[in-house]
Amino acid sequence: MEQAEIALKLDPMNINFKTDYGLVLYCAGRYNDAINIFHEVLKADPGNGVALGNLTVLLHRLEDSVKNLKHGKHITAPLSKAMHMFLIRVMLTEV
Repeated sequence: MEQAEIALKLDPMNINFKTDYGLVLYCAGRYNDAINIFHEVLKADPGNGVALGNLTVLLHRLEDSVKNLKHGKHITAPLSKAMHMFLIRVMLTEV
């Protein structure tokens, strides 16, 4: 993660660095941060297939996790404690 952060600091407007950083955040379980980065990339480059694909996969996995939590099943995506609490709040607000 440190290398991706350094690359992005050296060239913050580089879409490829930003997309890579989003993927690093996703792999580190920092889903909210990854979502925000992918949105930034897509705002600057709406046709960026890598960011769009990664964002789609991430949101799909989180959606699956919400569905599984609602039905008392195992969560498919590895979640941080903060993300787990976030998903529980989402479920409670949908009631």
